[in-house]
Amino acid sequence: MLYLDSFDPDVSACLASYHLFLHRQHDSRQLESWNTFTFDLYAQLFQDPDIQKAVGNTVIIALSAAVLATVIGTLGAIGVFESKPWFKKSLEFSTQIPVVNPEIVIALSLIVMKNCIMAPG
Repeated sequence: MLYLDSFDPDVSACLASYHLFLHRQHDSRQLESWNTFTFDLYAQLFQDPDIQKAVGNTVIIALSAAVLATVIGTLGAIGVFESKPWFKKSLEFSTQIPVVNPEIVIALSLIVMKNCIMAPG
């Protein structure tokens, strides 16, 4: 038997989403029977004005966040390119902290665990 928890979590989430999507595309109310493939339930869903407004708001927020992130990223890149060498080096050092920090924490926790396990009496 194939268990979903033995997969990568991303694969499990995708498989569950596809399963849900496919079983919502038929006109039967029970998951065991498959009558016809249809998008009628989604058509009914998007006829609701509240759902339409929610989808519109989601698209507006997503597009404005993408534009804002692009502008901030571009200005930041220009600022770093035009900055002095000492500032570039310090900025490069500070961007490596989130990468290195988890490794240090894991190493220290493994040392503490080893000392707790190997501690005498």
